Amino acid sequence: MGVDTQARTRTELAQQASRLVLGLGRSGPAVLQAATLTEHFERMGWNVTAPQDEIEADRESHKLAEGFVVLQLEQGGLLSAAKLKLTRPNVCIVLLGCRSPEQIRDAEFIGAIPMRDASGLLDPAFTLKA
Repeated sequence: MGVDTQARTRTELAQQASRLVLGLGRSGPAVLQAATLTEHFERMGWNVTAPQDEIEADRESHKLAEGFVVLQLEQGGLLSAAKLKLTRPNVCIVLLGCRSPEQIRDAEFIGAIPMRDASGLLDPAFTLKA
């Protein structure tokens, strides 16, 4: 029974590691952005979740043991990213909307990857390893 439990746990962790939460919201341009990113990462084999709002994004992000989370700086993403990094240190966070040197510095300080916009995620040079 112990071996079966360990095997199941490894499988669950592998599935968790390939999860991506897009916490971009569902208003205005975020809808198109989330749809484009969802399609892109699903083609690459990721299990993508695109929550409807910040509360659901926060809930889904905190379910991850490992994986990736994409947040918007303008929608409280910096604070959400900081809290997520404290509780889930193995989760990689990409913070969109970092335009000024201060925003980039703050994102890096909390351990997030700062990006100006979503086009950086679609760049073939940027890869997320599951």
